[in-house]
Amino acid sequence: MAKLTISQILGLGRKTSKSSQQPINDFQHLAVNADNDTSNDTQQEQAMTLIESSDEKPVAPKKHSRGHNVAVSEEAKNSPVLAVKLLRETDLSSKKIRTRLSEGPEALSKYTIKYMEENDPTWEFLDDEERVRKAFQVSANKGDINGYMKARHQAVQALKKMEEPMTEDEIKKMIENTRQMMNEINPNTADNIAARKKADEEFEKSMVEAATKRQKAYEKLGATFRS
Repeated sequence: MAKLTISQILGLGRKTSKSSQQPINDFQHLAVNADNDTSNDTQQEQAMTLIESSDEKPVAPKKHSRGHNVAVSEEAKNSPVLAVKLLRETDLSSKKIRTRLSEGPEALSKYTIKYMEENDPTWEFLDDEERVRKAFQVSANKGDINGYMKARHQAVQALKKMEEPMTEDEIKKMIENTRQMMNEINPNTADNIAARKKADEEFEKSMVEAATKRQKAYEKLGATFRS
């Protein structure tokens, strides 16, 4: 899928508009049909087209795997080593894995554990939470000599590989959210133009109906006077 920046999606790219060249007391640039809105509207419509019909987008899965559901979670971001360990070594559901991640201390890599066992005489007397804190302290004070931060980084990279493309429902939701944002910031989107046109048509229809009703009332009143 083609990658778009928020500016491109919302049509806020850099450009020179006529409104920037007008005197400060000229309010024409605030009109609904101002010239600078035309360029802005065109960019927004192009952005929507790219989102909806990119030839390079991967096939959207119908639903996400347990690996993806864990990988994108906040719990996995806070405890990446344990997240990878549970995904690879257990058959737990993503929900149960996330619960384990939120309730328990981080896991340490085999390398970190081996280093700490060999170099810290107090290691065997520490509980799991204390071991994580001690491993972090050694890493921070000694240039990650025990590999604590390196292991976390590698675990994060492994989790990123498990992330999947958006599902069809997620793509539809993203497109709809983007469309709503466009409609909120630009009065000249296709949706807003159509809404104004419909409102105008309904207003004209109501005026015609009111005039017809009033005319019939006058005719009825006139007939009463003549009789």
